[in-house]
Amino acid sequence: MMRTLVGPERFRKGCDLYFARHDGEAATCEDFVKAIEEGAGIDLAQFRLWYSQAGTPKVTARLAHEGDTARLTLSQEVPPTPGQQNYGTATLDALYPSLQVRADAVMRQRGYTDAHWRTQVFPGAEHSEQAWAARLDIPLQFLFPPD
Repeated sequence: MMRTLVGPERFRKGCDLYFARHDGEAATCEDFVKAIEEGAGIDLAQFRLWYSQAGTPKVTARLAHEGDTARLTLSQEVPPTPGQQNYGTATLDALYPSLQVRADAVMRQRGYTDAHWRTQVFPGAEHSEQAWAARLDIPLQFLFPPD
């Protein structure tokens, strides 16, 4: 994924830097991300948000045939992420607002800005996979902004 984000040459520079720094020692994922950032000369702050997503997405593929036409439908289920700050105002989500104010305050106190953290409210949306799927484009655009 990082190779795709930074390109093969810059990824190689980052990998070379990583191995130069950490060959023969225990290293962390963060060590690798830092080396790619420095070697590629790119800020991967948005990429790091990916690490906060819990679980592994389950992708389902359905193939249907109608005459000479084939239709492939892909769907994805993602387990809820503890602390996910994307909520509606219906069902369970109706309980979030008072708690979210405190969560936002903690994030600001720890130095996070809108570049790292954004709380969004979706009036009328409920606490369900269908409601989250309907607004999946929002966190994806935040993580991978258009050039």
